[in-house]
Amino acid sequence: MDIDTNLFETTELPAVVKQEQVDTVKAEMRPVLEAARSMVVNDEPSYEKAIKLAGECVRRSKKVETEFSEAREKTHAAWKAVTTLIASFTKPLDEARKLLDGKATKWHREEVERRRQEAEKKRREEEKAREEEKLRMAEQLAQAGDPEAADAVLEEDTYVPPVEVEKPHVEGSTHVPRWTYEVVDLMALVRAVAEGKENASLLCLNTTLVGQMARTQKEAARITGIKFFDAGTVRHA
Repeated sequence: MDIDTNLFETTELPAVVKQEQVDTVKAEMRPVLEAARSMVVNDEPSYEKAIKLAGECVRRSKKVETEFSEAREKTHAAWKAVTTLIASFTKPLDEARKLLDGKATKWHREEVERRRQEAEKKRREEEKAREEEKLRMAEQLAQAGDPEAADAVLEEDTYVPPVEVEKPHVEGSTHVPRWTYEVVDLMALVRAVAEGKENASLLCLNTTLVGQMARTQKEAARITGIKFFDAGTVRHA
């Protein structure tokens, strides 16, 4: 095992460290390092000498710490000052980002709900139109003397499945969903439980259960008296 002195020979000096200090420390270290390299421990006197020289290495190491402690403190103080300066700029920017994300998220939630209601209204209108058309055709067939065909038309499914609502999107950002819930009408929930429409355990406000429904069922989650909504935030690229 050899002693690596390459590090202090090639290390770039910080501005707060003087070259004269470094040269002095190097000059004091070299004899100790050379003695360590050349020493052979093969008897008690050489053993004692090695132990004493090892102790000298410890003392000189502490001396180096002392020699450059002022420079290190200055550097650390400068680092702290720069870190504080950076924080003085980034903290208000982060607060502004949170404020904007909150406003954007609120609008996103309301806009998605508006689009969903609009899409649901159109779906119901189309479903109603299909039902009316089905009744009209069945009536015509019945009047034409074909009751079997009229019955077949009446049995046709007129259900119109809901369409996926297109959500607002801004290039360079991603809406991160975080479905949760809010009890908007507790008495309505109580009535629904009393009528057997909802699980009685919901009256205990099982937040774990309701939260799990929000996360797994998302916009499809339905509990009378509770509103499920996406309270997610914005993730920036």
